Amino acid sequence: MHLTREQKDLIRWAHDSAKAVHAGAVRKGANLPFVAHPRRVAGSAHSYIAYQQYVPENDPAVVVAAALLHDSIEDGHIHPNAVEIVFGKEVCRLVCALTSFPEPGLNRRSRKFRMCEKFRKASCDAQFIKLLDRLDNVITIEQLDPGFRRLYAIESIELVNAIQAVWSGRVAPLPEVFYDLCTTIRSAVSPYLPLAID
Repeated sequence: MHLTREQKDLIRWAHDSAKAVHAGAVRKGANLPFVAHPRRVAGSAHSYIAYQQYVPENDPAVVVAAALLHDSIEDGHIHPNAVEIVFGKEVCRLVCALTSFPEPGLNRRSRKFRMCEKFRKASCDAQFIKLLDRLDNVITIEQLDPGFRRLYAIESIELVNAIQAVWSGRVAPLPEVFYDLCTTIRSAVSPYLPLAID
């Protein structure tokens, strides 16, 4: 994938911002810098786009930048206006689509249900980044607390089901890359699921 200077600058700014926002933070269940996660998600997005396994709706640099910044609002506590001012409307729209905003009074189950509903309406690019994000998270699922591991596995299946359900109602079929990502996520979490789920 050939990138213009402007596209490279956008990705570099997003990388530097993610690094600054997540400085000092570590991943749950692992003693790794948090920023390694958005880097891997963005690297995967770049690879899928570069090898034409996914054709984004937006500029490819916008998708990679949004992948780098996907946890900046939720975990880095950056205001959406700041994301829009620095990175533009399209990056901000994607990052906001990937963010679970605080909803006082809602328990985790209700918040995750709302996120699944949100992804039913999300753009293809937001769904793509979310699947890459979830895949990166489930790859390290065995490092999580056993109780949370089971819960996260169930939530992962619910997310995959929500995204696949949207495509079943469309004229266009589920993109092959989405099918592959959903299948890989299902395989990764299946050992941690109760027998009745999936």
